[in-house]
Amino acid sequence: ILIIGYFYNEESFDLNVHDTYFVIYNDYLSYLISKCFVLIGLFYFTIIKIGRELKNWMNLIHSFITIFGLLILKILVDISQNSFFQSKSIYEKNDFDYIKFGIVILVLLIGIAQIIFIVNLIIALFNKKIIKSSEKVN
Repeated sequence: ILIIGYFYNEESFDLNVHDTYFVIYNDYLSYLISKCFVLIGLFYFTIIKIGRELKNWMNLIHSFITIFGLLILKILVDISQNSFFQSKSIYEKNDFDYIKFGIVILVLLIGIAQIIFIVNLIIALFNKKIIKSSEKVN
């Protein structure tokens, strides 16, 4: 993610919400996503080191939606910035509206995946079952 941000640092992601444009440069976005992955990794590492057990199905859902959701989100953002999909008229409905809808749905799914992650951490912290040192995953 940092490599992508380094090579595409001059490009930006423009988000139009009604009359307001939000411009986010790719290098800032890649730094933010990388820091989030490091933070999530530290949480997983801490839970394993203190001997608590996470729910595997919640780990899989969180990891799958986060990783593949971000990849698909990057593809959709690149497609949305292509001039072919830009509307010629503000009253014209085109494929760009469906791409924006897909981006919103993906952002919501990624947010739900983070909520699943937080719930999994809370369950692991309050669960009475502690993994013995011989059962810990190295």
